[in-house]
Order: sequence, then C-alpha cells, then structure tokens
Amino acid sequence: MKLIKTAKELIDKVARKITEFHAGGEKPLISRFKHFNDALLGGLYNGMIVVIAGISGSGKTYFLQQLEEDFLDANLNSAKNDEGEDVNEVVLLRCNWEMTVFKLTIRRLKQQLGKKIREILGKQELTDDEKLMYKEVLDDERKEGIFYLEEPCTPDEFLEAVDNFIQDHKDKKHIIVTVDHIALVRDLFGTKKRAMDQLVENINILKKRYSNVSFLLVSQMNRDIESRTNPKDAAPVRSDLYNTDTIFQIADVVLVRHNPYKLKFYENYMVFPIGAYHYLKEFFEEKSLKATKWRKFATRGLIFYHYLKLRDSDDDQDDVRDLYIDHMYAKKPDYEKGVTVDHPNEEKEVMTSVDDIPDTTLFNPDEFIEDPNDDLPF
Repeated sequence: MKLIKTAKELIDKVARKITEFHAGGEKPLISRFKHFNDALLGGLYNGMIVVIAGISGSGKTYFLQQLEEDFLDANLNSAKNDEGEDVNEVVLLRCNWEMTVFKLTIRRLKQQLGKKIREILGKQELTDDEKLMYKEVLDDERKEGIFYLEEPCTPDEFLEAVDNFIQDHKDKKHIIVTVDHIALVRDLFGTKKRAMDQLVENINILKKRYSNVSFLLVSQMNRDIESRTNPKDAAPVRSDLYNTDTIFQIADVVLVRHNPYKLKFYENYMVFPIGAYHYLKEFFEEKSLKATKWRKFATRGLIFYHYLKLRDSDDDQDDVRDLYIDHMYAKKPDYEKGVTVDHPNEEKEVMTSVDDIPDTTLFNPDEFIEDPNDDLPF
C-alpha cells in the first residue's frame, strides 16, 4: 500500500468531496435527537468516530439502539428525504460484545409493548395490536442490512474482520460499525489499557483507509464519578473516560449520557454563573433562580448529555453548546402520522417533520428504576 501521497492527489480528493456535498451526493444519517444531529453538523457522516460514554445503568446501550434504529429508518433516512441518506445504501455491523441478540431484542420488545420481560416470555396471550408490534420489532431486527460480530475479539482480529466486511460492502454509501463496549476487547497484550488503545488505533486506521465508514463506540466511565458528592464538580470530565486517552484523541465527538439523579443528586446538579447555559433555562433548579450569582440544574426525570468533545462545532466560541438536557419519555416519534410530544404544563403540540423534532430523548424511565421483574439470567 502506498504510504506517501502527493498534495495534489489529496486536495483533488477533497475538491471532489466538496463537489459531492454541493450536489447532494453526500448526506448524513439523521437521528430523532436534534442535539445529536446538531453536534454532528447535521447527522452522522462517513468518516466520523463518535464515542458514547456513561456509568453503568445510564442507558448507553439503549441510546445506541435508538440511534441504530433511526439510521435504518426509512421515514428519517430515505431517497425521498432531502436531508437524510437513503437507508437502502446503509449497512450496520453491530459488535455487541456485552449483550446477546436475544437480550437486546427482548429489551426492545419490552419498550415497544410496555410489558415486563416475564410477561413477554410467559404464557399470557398478546392482543392483536401487541402481536402486530411484536412482528414489526422482529421484522425490523432481521433487516438484510444488519450484521453481527458477537464474539469479543483481539484488536488485530477486529481489524481483519471489519476490513473484510467493508470490502464486502464497498458498493454501499454508508457502513456503520458499532461497538458495545470497547473495554470487552480481548486482551493478549498483558494489560486491558494496551488492548483498548490498539483497538482504537485500528479503528482509526479503518476510518482513514475507507471513505464510506463511520464508527459509534460505547465506553465505560471510571468509578470516581460515582463517589462525588459536591454539585460543583459532579459533571463528567475527560479524565472520567475508562482506561484510555487514545479514544479521546481520535474521536470526533465524545458525549456522556448521564443521570445525576441516579447518583443521588436529587435537587442540585452543577453550579454555574448566571448567563451560562441560557438555552437550558427551563431546567434550572427553582430555588437557584432567586440567586444573584449562581444557578443549578434540577435532575428529577431528566437525562443530561455532556458533549466533552466537539471537533467541528459551528458554534461561536463564546456560546459553545456542550450540554443538552432531555425529559424521559417512552415513545418514538411517528413521522408519517405526526408526532405528539408532551411537555410539562404545556398544551400538546404535533410535530410532522424532521425539522420539528424536539430536543427530547423520548426515553423510557424504566431504564433507571430497579425492576425486580427484569432480573433474568441472560
């Protein structure tokens, strides 16, 4: 392989890429999350590496599932949609090293049907509507464009397997590779850190080698964040990422999905001067609104998205939006019928297009509640 290239070769390639953008040939994959699309300058483009981090039980895997579902959703991404890429030109490789396909599918059925796992697996008869939803979920999960690499492997095995996969699908416009989670990479080097660093470096090699691939990586957080009790230093920071600094260096976006209420910050979270986070005023803790210098956030029923790295942000440096807060809701928007979104103390409003997607997670609060009926051995 030719290692050294001329400037003309590379700049000509850049010019062709820009022309392709202008002609509408390069479009991002859109998700239901407006803040995520905005952070990625419109959506997930080829060549991006996105890291999703969080403490155990913060809903990292569920968030990743939602993104995967959206990227293959023809209502969001289709040839007739001027904003999103055509899902027929997309393939997804899931490296689900933590959870089995069975567990992931059952969790999605639980979310869609609104039932306990024991009810889904029990002898209770489903209604006709539930049977239809059941079939829709399974049909969605067995799409031709979805592939799995379930067994944790070494960094070199990963490089070879994914390289072959990309070669097999080189005709596709967009290949998405997701890894959940990177700390489960097999360690043949003597230390977990070295194995994780090598895995991340191999991912960067693949990103540079191919122009039609992007990566979404799930990462754990260090336990230190769970022992903090002062609201002033409660927010996650770069050093909280588990075991590797390499991942921060090569990622385009690093976001932490955080539930401070789970860490017993029941009323006050973060302390910041008046004027900061003005776009999140609706989430300010009520008592702090009366303060003259400082504000705090409320936490109950809220999910926090801390963007620790935004490589290509379009925001003014004095107004970088690196934090978003969402309510916990249960259902995904129906873009064909129109989306009804509930806002506390407000009338319902109907959304009918991607532009109308609110900055809300549509999240299932059961993710953060200990559920004795969800304690199954798989």
